[in-house]
Amino acid sequence: MMASAVQWNDEYAVTVKHLPYVPGAVFQGRGDVQFFRHKAGQRAPMWRQYRPGETLTAVGYNSMYMKSQGQGRALSAMVRLDAKDGGVMYGTHDGPTVQGMSGGPVYAADGTVVGINVAYLEQDDLQKLKRADLPVQEQVSIFMPYAEISREWQRYASQQGTGRPVPAPVGVSVATMH
Repeated sequence: MMASAVQWNDEYAVTVKHLPYVPGAVFQGRGDVQFFRHKAGQRAPMWRQYRPGETLTAVGYNSMYMKSQGQGRALSAMVRLDAKDGGVMYGTHDGPTVQGMSGGPVYAADGTVVGINVAYLEQDDLQKLKRADLPVQEQVSIFMPYAEISREWQRYASQQGTGRPVPAPVGVSVATMH
């Protein structure tokens, strides 16, 4: 299995939980997110919430271990992937993504990270949904936005009983998971 990840803060990185057996995994949250121990090796990017309409760039590694990216616009439509995952709402954008990019960062034009890649819906899937707010095009990419990731980090921190506020979420460039 191939996926990507992004540094969350100085001590932890974040990726998708549909990637099994992540070394150092410490918490799997609601929705498709998990945190794992990974020390930042360099200065990490800042995180923030995305804004519909802004340009986003999804980054990760494809199944041939080559860096891959797709650029598009954040859509206003949000989707639930699983009714049993605690009501997690995922962001959407019209940029292309490929298998293996899951867990990789979604960057805004200002260089901040606004989420992690999770999945994509192809044209047939989009037509079945019959949602006017989702364009029927070749593909719509799905990402877990910062707000949802931050909520899951808060849950993890409170379970640890640290009482500490969430460290300023920062990240480094993509960390590849094998």
